[in-house]
Amino acid sequence: THTTADGKNAVVKWTASTTGAHGGSVAYEPVKYRIYDRYENVVADNVEGTEWTHTTIDTSKGQLNMYYYVCPVNTAGEGEGAVTGFITYGKPYQDAFAESFAGGKGTTTSDWMISLITPSPYDNGFYGRYFAFSHNPNDKDRGPKPEAQDKDGGMLVAYTDFIDVESRMISPKINVSGLRNPVLSFWFYHYYNPDLENGYSTEKETMTVETYIDGEYKALTEKPILLINGNGWYRYDLPLKEAVGAKDFQIAFRTHNYISYDMHVDNITVHDTPDNDLQIQSFTLPANIAVNSTRNASVTVFNNGILPARDFKVVLYRDDKKVAEQTPDTELAFAKSATFRFPVSPDIVQAGKNFKYHAVIEFDADANPADNKSQTVTVQIPGNTLPKVADLKGRVADSKVVLSWSEPDMTTPGTVTDGFEGYEAFTITNFGSWQLYDIDGSLTYTISNSGSASGDYEYPNAGSQMAFQVFNPSAIDMKGDLWTPYLGNQMAVCFAAAERNNDDWLISPEVHGGQKISFYAKAGNYEWGNDRFEVLYSTSDRSTSVFKPFDGVQRAGKDWKKYEYTLPANARYFAIHCVSQDEFILFIDDLKFISRRNDCVLTHTGYRIYRDGELVKELPADATSYTDKGLEGEDYRYDITAVYDSTRESARCTAYIGQSSVENIAGSSVAVSSERGHILIGCPAEAEVRVIGADGKTLYSGSGSDSHRVATGSGIFIVTVDGHPYKIAVR
Repeated sequence: THTTADGKNAVVKWTASTTGAHGGSVAYEPVKYRIYDRYENVVADNVEGTEWTHTTIDTSKGQLNMYYYVCPVNTAGEGEGAVTGFITYGKPYQDAFAESFAGGKGTTTSDWMISLITPSPYDNGFYGRYFAFSHNPNDKDRGPKPEAQDKDGGMLVAYTDFIDVESRMISPKINVSGLRNPVLSFWFYHYYNPDLENGYSTEKETMTVETYIDGEYKALTEKPILLINGNGWYRYDLPLKEAVGAKDFQIAFRTHNYISYDMHVDNITVHDTPDNDLQIQSFTLPANIAVNSTRNASVTVFNNGILPARDFKVVLYRDDKKVAEQTPDTELAFAKSATFRFPVSPDIVQAGKNFKYHAVIEFDADANPADNKSQTVTVQIPGNTLPKVADLKGRVADSKVVLSWSEPDMTTPGTVTDGFEGYEAFTITNFGSWQLYDIDGSLTYTISNSGSASGDYEYPNAGSQMAFQVFNPSAIDMKGDLWTPYLGNQMAVCFAAAERNNDDWLISPEVHGGQKISFYAKAGNYEWGNDRFEVLYSTSDRSTSVFKPFDGVQRAGKDWKKYEYTLPANARYFAIHCVSQDEFILFIDDLKFISRRNDCVLTHTGYRIYRDGELVKELPADATSYTDKGLEGEDYRYDITAVYDSTRESARCTAYIGQSSVENIAGSSVAVSSERGHILIGCPAEAEVRVIGADGKTLYSGSGSDSHRVATGSGIFIVTVDGHPYKIAVR
């Protein structure tokens, strides 16, 4: 046994030897004992009796783990001995501890040790290694090989080993008697390989986190941590107060191996935490959101306070104005996260604008409100190149506003943006001017759905022979980021051929050569493999045999990625050719190119009139005026859009109408009006704007936005937009 009464001196006791190595008696001569320390140094020799005290343990450089090996000795030599348990000597880390294995060469705190529970039956360079602090470049590391969580080049690597091998990595002594709410935090790298045929993922590769106090291990986690429970670094926070009290303790990371993959731990800390502390863990919102589609602003709130939190709000701001708020349905426990999703659904009036969003937690009890505000995310609401009204004008007459305009110029060429929004959902034939070829002729994969009678999602053409399909996940209630189009509600998809490799073509309308084309692509389920495609061009016609590739086969990833190519000057068509090999789904969206045709390929079916952002009237395509009656106010903003194929709207044309408005110039994109002590300016985003007072002083200057709101108070002011002056009265 190995004990200590004062934490400084080691008392080692043992049972006297009575038999020899082969079972014979050793009573014919006295047996003495030789004692080795952990470094295999002899610290005592010719010891008589069955007890010895080590009084020279040197802890001047920090903590020291000590254990001993006691061997019997007589004239026949040294016999087989016995090893004691370990005790850690020295002062504990008091009320704070941090270890990140920086540099990957070892620990930065002392004294750590490895304890074997069930040793490996082999020692061949793969088995029998247990722990390290970085990965060797040799080929025997099973992997994965992640970057350190804190990017300092080091982490605890727990090597996988033979079936049911177990070991512990044990920390130095720590004491948290001075902390109010002590917590152990660390990061664990989860890894799951979905390749069931060639991979090694198993639920039997686990890690248990334990405390070690007074020679006894106790689990801190209710269940072992499963390696396969995710992919990537995950943070764990475990309260210590009830488990350790005021006693010295050590942390043990206990591994259970099953010839699977290596486990990793990093950035270990022991620290105090407040009673109440909420923080925004993440705030995400797509950089682009199309008109008439919905995306979520996702706010993940983490409770870093030891007490459960309930009485708080999460508030969403757009351009520093509150637009929505949510409260939790249930209390949020310590070290748990909750995600709040705010739908963002731009309308046509917002097309072509940029908005800045951020989120804030409102929690009166919060001890650290500094982390309650998210970063700001800028969101663009893309416009489009459909022919638009260019000259909306209006006048006020007897509580009426009379609007007039000219029809759009339908012959103006420009960049075509096709997100497949105007086509029938789930069609496999009607792609407008696109040409489709299904060369492989195979039936295609379907999408499983445990909630349906067939076991699959049911929608037109599911599983059919096809090249590409217009896919609308929201129409069949498919949710989640995996199925979300890059923009809008629809996209083009190519399902994997079920009987052979894909050979499917999506060929463009005629285009201008020498111009750039671009689109976004991703794999529908990257765990099944990265879908394959190539991009080609033709200088003659749309026969598949004449197309030439730009480069090699591309592999779509799990996230949307932009692909961009410059067409040769003599190119007339381009194509996306899906050549997947038993993957799942290739997603394509937001194609941009310059069409060779000078006429609009869509049918102009009407107009929509908006007053102050609200739709007030839909008109037929031959209308060129509208009278808005029964008005009580003095100032209004009107927007008009041209409608195509009854569903798709052009960008807006805006006019500010009222007694305080400056009349729009025909063909101009500048509008100036006033509103309760403010001047409102609509103009091209790149325009330089100045507001000048009656005394000649500049009150405001700016650019980079198509909408400016300037607080001026009442008076007469001059507004200049790129040098053009507008005089306006503000009340």
